[in-house]
Amino acid sequence: MPTISHKTGFAVAALAVGGSLLAPQAAGAAPVRWGTCAGSGLDPRQECATLSVPLNHRDPGGPKIALEVSRVRATGHRRGVLLLIPGVPAARA
Repeated sequence: MPTISHKTGFAVAALAVGGSLLAPQAAGAAPVRWGTCAGSGLDPRQECATLSVPLNHRDPGGPKIALEVSRVRATGHRRGVLLLIPGVPAARA
């Protein structure tokens, strides 16, 4: 099995999460329910949601994990998805 670098893994995760937030909902998929974020010192425009995704995308009916995501809606010209995962090794590279 080939080894995946941290940078490659980070890029794949960014594309998967970013794409899932933009893509139309699959038939039967629950819509993303955005709400207020827990915590202090956050941008008041920030919204949070929890997505349930397959642990293994080759087995979509198998075990699931929860991904917590947040967003700040664009104002004016939209530039696309920016995904930050602070604290992971690729973020320090």
